[in-house]
Amino acid sequence: MAAPMRLRPRIVRAIFLHEVRALLVNPSVTATAAMVLGFALVFTRVLGFYPSYAGPFLGQAAVTTVTAIGTVGMLVELRERGGTATLARSGATPGELAAGCALAGIAVSELSAFLCALVVEGDVPRALVSAALLLATAAPGACAMTALGMAGVDQQHVSPWGSALVIWGMLVGAAPTVLGSPWLLPCGAASELMSTVLYGSAPAVPVACTVAAALGYLALSAAALRRALRA
Repeated sequence: MAAPMRLRPRIVRAIFLHEVRALLVNPSVTATAAMVLGFALVFTRVLGFYPSYAGPFLGQAAVTTVTAIGTVGMLVELRERGGTATLARSGATPGELAAGCALAGIAVSELSAFLCALVVEGDVPRALVSAALLLATAAPGACAMTALGMAGVDQQHVSPWGSALVIWGMLVGAAPTVLGSPWLLPCGAASELMSTVLYGSAPAVPVACTVAAALGYLALSAAALRRALRA
């Protein structure tokens, strides 16, 4: 029986801070985040979309672009440049690297979600609530993308998965308006919770069921990450 992974908070924190800084200055991440903010301005100020539509749609885009483009891309780039080997020689374990990268992806995703929601809602408390609810997408998304990065997938093969996550996130973000309740779909819990909590829509199912679905997808993505670490 394999021994449980022991994570040292000091090492995880150092990797987390390094990856947050790297994500914030990454041209691809900043460009896509700026693009989402630009769409938020156009949707709400020019086209006049209601926040109940623009909020989930653009919020999902804000989160998935960071996790899909930033988190996995930085890991793959780090490995291709020999950075993972350097970290291993310095004493960091693969589990600590994965934990730091996943947490960094979540943190920067949430920052992007907050800024996007601030444009859509024009209100700091509501933007904070929106970002908090989008954790239902950010956390499993970051774990899944970190698993891909740790599994040794190269840039060429990981790009379609990242693109799929972004497109799926936006489709699910539009689902409350276009298709009805998306609560049971991957990434769908955040859209359902935003529609219920922020915009007063009647929940399709009890909120506890939506939260359970979100936790279930988080557990699946965390299991995929653990499996990638053992490979």
